[in-house]
Amino acid sequence: MKRLNGLNTKKQNNMKTKILLSIICACSLFTVQAQVFPESDAIWNIQIDGKEYYYGLSGDTIIDSKSYNKLYLLNDTTLNIDMGDMYIGGLREEEKQVWFIPHEMYDPYKRDYFQLNEYILYDFSKDVGETISLKVPLFQPGDMLLIDFHGLHDFFLTVVKIEDSDIGKTFYLDSENGTKWVEGIGSISNGILWDFYVLPTCCGSRPTVKLACFKHKGNIKYLNNDCGSCFCNQDDVGISNDTKLVSFVFYNRRMSSIQIYTNSKFMYSTFELFNIQGNKIIQENISTTQTSIAINNMQGVYIYRISTPEGEVQIGKIIL
Repeated sequence: MKRLNGLNTKKQNNMKTKILLSIICACSLFTVQAQVFPESDAIWNIQIDGKEYYYGLSGDTIIDSKSYNKLYLLNDTTLNIDMGDMYIGGLREEEKQVWFIPHEMYDPYKRDYFQLNEYILYDFSKDVGETISLKVPLFQPGDMLLIDFHGLHDFFLTVVKIEDSDIGKTFYLDSENGTKWVEGIGSISNGILWDFYVLPTCCGSRPTVKLACFKHKGNIKYLNNDCGSCFCNQDDVGISNDTKLVSFVFYNRRMSSIQIYTNSKFMYSTFELFNIQGNKIIQENISTTQTSIAINNMQGVYIYRISTPEGEVQIGKIIL
């Protein structure tokens, strides 16, 4: 009887061990991987040739059954999203890779909208000596964040050093401008959408870009601003704070057209294009948030003016 009891006890202990191991294995399957990028309540202040542009993460959306965090170009220093803020794309994280999908674009020839495929913007899964292989779109320089799509470009970055710092785990990448990526922030060398400023462009020189400040959940996580504050030039940001108007104008060389992206407040306004002598070359009415104006045999520097019925005006320069 004692021997039988001993066998039963041994069987019970073995069973407990198996149950414990099963629980440990099951828990390991549900271990949450540490995030390497914010999901919301984040603002990046990007300085481009000394002018400040504010990007913000707020809300989410579903595209092709995938959940993305919505990235905006902000008209002020808050995340109170209104018609003055422009949605520019979505971000999502998967296995320490940050994916970006730009907003829909309008093809004036097909007279229809199309969606670019998502692409990897950051890859924090690599170790020192490994190469980050990316396929990112090519862009034409212009008034911020307006995409002139020319296909995908193979881009390679080698991780030369990784170190822990006060601002987060920092990846030093082998590139001509000494790119640095920081987990939880992105690129501190060229701003959140770093690929807009380091890849080859169709024309012109690259602008001077830096991350001036990053705030997450109301706290400043990174500061590299000359004024010592997160936002220095709030009266001279990329989007007017006073009128809260948003209009981006750029030349699409592939389509031989001027592309105009606006928010709803610019609808039913007038677009005018002048040569450097002050002569009006084009006048068109704007009635949608994306407008395409075909041009032929025009080259050089031109001045555009967009006027609302209320008398608000935006003036800028465009190179054709």
